[in-house]
Amino acid sequence: MLSVLAADRSRLADINSRIADLERSLSELRNERVIVQGRLDEYKYPVITLPNEIVCEIFIHFLPVYPRPPPFTGTESPTNLARVCRHWREIALALPMLWRAIGVIQPHRMSYKRQNQMSEVWIKRSGACPLAINIAYYGGHDGSLSPEDVPAVIAQRPRWERLRIDALPHALTVIDGPMPRLRHLDLALCANGIPAPFEFQEVPLLRSVTLHGWVSSKAVTLPWGQLTCLTLLGIERSRCAAILQQTDSLIHCILEVVTSGPVDHPRLALPCLESLVVKERRGIEGDLKGFIHSFVVPALRSLELEEQLLGSGPVAALESFISQSGCTLQRVCITERTKPTKTYLLAFPHIPDFSFARVERR
Repeated sequence: MLSVLAADRSRLADINSRIADLERSLSELRNERVIVQGRLDEYKYPVITLPNEIVCEIFIHFLPVYPRPPPFTGTESPTNLARVCRHWREIALALPMLWRAIGVIQPHRMSYKRQNQMSEVWIKRSGACPLAINIAYYGGHDGSLSPEDVPAVIAQRPRWERLRIDALPHALTVIDGPMPRLRHLDLALCANGIPAPFEFQEVPLLRSVTLHGWVSSKAVTLPWGQLTCLTLLGIERSRCAAILQQTDSLIHCILEVVTSGPVDHPRLALPCLESLVVKERRGIEGDLKGFIHSFVVPALRSLELEEQLLGSGPVAALESFISQSGCTLQRVCITERTKPTKTYLLAFPHIPDFSFARVERR
């Protein structure tokens, strides 16, 4: 019995000694933890020390270039910025420019109902900023769009600054109404037949328009006379000419012309035009030779066109075009060149910027 008690006393002493050693180790670790935590607390990540103004600029450049709308979720979404930390969230939610471009797309993995809910949130966060709206719709049983599909963005029509619609022509009736701040319109409409024309009224600030395809050009009536920038893509030359005859204030123009249809080159007097790009999208028949000579553009400073549009004698044709318009060109770019570079440079030494390029065929 005495031997057992002696053994227990020895074991207890050993346990107490080990506990004391462990407590000393814990005490040392706790002290070291305080020191390490203090160093961490004192450290400031460089990005956190940036002035809010710099962070705002970084946030703006993180997004797709305006007016392309960022996705509601995912890598390029401003919602990601609001999830990094409390400080960044405060900055992101207080920066209206992050939320001013909104895209509503169908078909899409996110339902229209959910997209509309997200649109409402973004619109509130955008404050008083003008809005860039992108509506792409080919959903529904008949492909038609109704106001109930996009009520949040439709309600903000007076704030629209830029509008792109990629849908059937019927979608235009959904957006009908005054757009007092609209400056740019981009339409990519498609249909099997010729749609009833839709007139854009009460768009006093509209200056820039891009139309994709013949349906878009036929589906709308616009205040052509107030436009200063016009892009027509994949549109027959007769329709291009009909539109250009109404654009007296045009300053910049890009044409990608379909060559099918009858050859008719009416006179196109554009007294304010400063830059002109003419490309040819291959059609069923015909060509654009002679089309460039229908332009009378005395203020033209920049010209880009395919060599074949000048005909078999491109140098002489270009000289004739310049003489006819009485313009002083500062820049010329000839694409799809076949004639020697030297031929052009010798003929036009007075043009400071004369270059050549290749273009992708559609």
